[in-house]
Amino acid sequence: MPRTQAANDEVREATRQTLLEAAVRLFARQGYSATSIRALASEAGVALGLLYHYFPSKEAVLEALLADGMADVEVTFEAARQGVTAADFVRALLWSAGERLKAHRSAWQVSYGLRHQPQVVEGLAGTLEKSRKHMLSFLEAELRRRDVPNARIEAEVLFATVEGIGQQLVQRPRAYPLEEVIDTVASRYARRRTR
Repeated sequence: MPRTQAANDEVREATRQTLLEAAVRLFARQGYSATSIRALASEAGVALGLLYHYFPSKEAVLEALLADGMADVEVTFEAARQGVTAADFVRALLWSAGERLKAHRSAWQVSYGLRHQPQVVEGLAGTLEKSRKHMLSFLEAELRRRDVPNARIEAEVLFATVEGIGQQLVQRPRAYPLEEVIDTVASRYARRRTR
């Protein structure tokens, strides 16, 4: 009996995830530049042709990983929107970001590592800049909505804080004092005067 469309979609998504997980392992182990498309197929246990069916190039695999990272960011944004005050917003943002980083630690570890490889950054400059602007725009709008003075600069500071926390959490998942850091950052927003 032939599979249903829903079953086919599940198989396609499972294969896509297998390919991306293989890419994360290889990019983490040997670096993006040293990883060939053939090695990706081998690591995933699929034929090269099947990999090309999903991703036409290694760059397309990388872009898919970045898109998955942005999906994590959107989940975090949605959680943060629920915060009524600036402190609540920041606390929800950082907690959600921490949970997403823990859940997808390997992918984020690769993402942070790739950002320090000039050829990767150069090839993805447009994508990375678009993502950065999107995140800053969200943070600024939400801080402004909560009457945080100088919301544009505060968005830059908060963005850098999230990035720093993310990198520390990826590097030191067991030792990083996430709860205390979140409490400290959020308390600074609780003490600030709004307009």
